[in-house]
Amino acid sequence: QWRGMVVEPNPTTFKLLAQNYANASDRVSAVNAAVCGADGPATLYVDAAHPTAEAASIDKRDFEADPSAFARVDVTCLSLESLWRRHVAPWLPDRVDILQLDTEKLEHAIILATNFSRLAPRPDH
Repeated sequence: QWRGMVVEPNPTTFKLLAQNYANASDRVSAVNAAVCGADGPATLYVDAAHPTAEAASIDKRDFEADPSAFARVDVTCLSLESLWRRHVAPWLPDRVDILQLDTEKLEHAIILATNFSRLAPRPDH
């Protein structure tokens, strides 16, 4: 049976995501964090009128045209390596079937900052 992890930075959306997977909590772990190039705090800009909409970004430039249309949400950023070490490897030590990340347009920074050789399952398995 497959097992996986879903990661969502927006706390409002995360609540819905966790509810969606509640009946599969033995197979799916949900993490409320932003995956970024480095660990630390960040501001997530979300659509103020529709806070669960996909229009969200950590890049403030995406919303400079109409800053009043977006709300600021403080989030915790984890690098992909930190996410793996803190959440993925302890919960899924043998294999990862699904890892769903909402990267909020940070794919490039995440890829550049990640040493993918560190994302292997634990060596004792």
